Amino acid sequence: MSTAAAAAPRSAAAAAAAPRSAAAALRARGRGGGASASRASPAPAPGRRRSVVVVDRGADDERLVTRRPRRRRLLPLLRATFDDGDGVPFFALSDASRASELRADADAIAALQTRRDAVLLPTTSGKSWVLEVRRARSGAGAGSDADAEDASFAESASFVAAEARLASLPDELLAGRDLSFMGFRGADGAPLFTTDVPSSADDDPMAYATRKAVADNYASMRRQRLQTGASAGEASLADVLSRIRVADAKAVGPMMSRDDAGVLAAAQALTSWQRNNKFCSRCGSPNKLVKSGHKAQCTRINDDKCRGAAYPTLMPAVLTLCTCGEYALLARNSKWPRGFYSCLAGFVDQSESLEQAAAREVIEESGIGIVPGSATYVASQPWPFPCQLMVGFRAEVAAIAVGGEERSDGAGAGEASLPASRSGAFYTLVPIRPRWRERPSFPARFLSPPNPTLDRNELRDARWFHKDWLRAQLGKNVDPRETPGAGEIPEGEIALPGRHAMARALIERWVEEDEVRSIHWSPYDRVRVVNADP
Repeated sequence: MSTAAAAAPRSAAAAAAAPRSAAAALRARGRGGGASASRASPAPAPGRRRSVVVVDRGADDERLVTRRPRRRRLLPLLRATFDDGDGVPFFALSDASRASELRADADAIAALQTRRDAVLLPTTSGKSWVLEVRRARSGAGAGSDADAEDASFAESASFVAAEARLASLPDELLAGRDLSFMGFRGADGAPLFTTDVPSSADDDPMAYATRKAVADNYASMRRQRLQTGASAGEASLADVLSRIRVADAKAVGPMMSRDDAGVLAAAQALTSWQRNNKFCSRCGSPNKLVKSGHKAQCTRINDDKCRGAAYPTLMPAVLTLCTCGEYALLARNSKWPRGFYSCLAGFVDQSESLEQAAAREVIEESGIGIVPGSATYVASQPWPFPCQLMVGFRAEVAAIAVGGEERSDGAGAGEASLPASRSGAFYTLVPIRPRWRERPSFPARFLSPPNPTLDRNELRDARWFHKDWLRAQLGKNVDPRETPGAGEIPEGEIALPGRHAMARALIERWVEEDEVRSIHWSPYDRVRVVNADP
């Protein structure tokens, strides 16, 4: 039989039987690169199954397929709340109907503003108004209405949206103010509006009235939820006023319900765009808001020299999880805390496809090129920074063959030069031969992920993490950027993005996969792959 015939793909039954027989022969006879190669495969740890793979690579085959022992699924407690199982990602406007067809109907919008259930979501300088949730006390003195107040709103939220009823605001303060229509809330059908107001109530009547309306609305909702007719006294009103915060939706969103986070992210993105488009970008004349705040029109529209118009901007960015066999490439930039890692990300350039942007960002930041055509779309997520659309991809990186130098006795690389399977190399390569008993003519080699070459202006660190190790890190440490006072990440551990982020969802989905679907590797000689995974 020729070498080409030996390298041809075999039937499914033969391929399934080959790993056991070939690996057994290698272990029993010490083949596959000499004695040093047999010593490079440590004994499996107690309670773990040995994963052995033998695959022929044909002349035109660029992919090496392997199988892994099945792993138990992640506990539900560790799952990310990225889409909550409904396909709607966190920070998306999930609890409202946008009703965009009404934006150009000025009479319909004016009628909606007069409804008693119309809600205002105030923002200040591109940040959202929120109410800090007071946790119920335990022990002596617990059980009062004040203790039950926040438990009636959300069991796990630390903040709720600061809402003011438009009917509670004086008409003279609303006259001439641009109120942007956001849509109808799904829970009760209330029309939602937003506008930018000052945060300080000391010298601005609108700010004072809005804060008072937020407190009154919160107290009213509390009475309804507690089913009590008692009115809130001055002390209770002052307490609610003291808990109003002006914060970035990206920072407080993970500590809110999905519905509140989505509505506030949309309101914050819209008012931020409005603040940055007060003047025409073509002629510098003042803009006026039309279509209920969703279009900025130049006031010189009747002048033939300018008919400029601007619409809410969207900044597309790609986020890519690169994998190489059972390893994933994660990185951190210089602004992140030590020990915090995430996927590679970056903005999309003009005249660039999303797939091209994913490949470019990976090689720019890490110096590693992905396999052409391997970038696969997974999901997208709006991200209030301030108006990004994150597009998630999975991409594969070609492994490289590494090994020691040829020795005079033909035994191959020494044991000290062979990396441990968990810190780089994970496949042993031996030549394809018509007969397995023939001694290879070159040293033992390994397939290993390529080393990153960092752009220090972008990244502080980038490294490959094994799937099993990453799986063990899930749930160990919280995202330090979202949890004040979380403390330093312990040595030997890492923190991953929060449970609401798409990066966390990409990582969790990957570590749950039972099979490494394919492994690309750089062109080498045709080889037979044997893996004894500890």
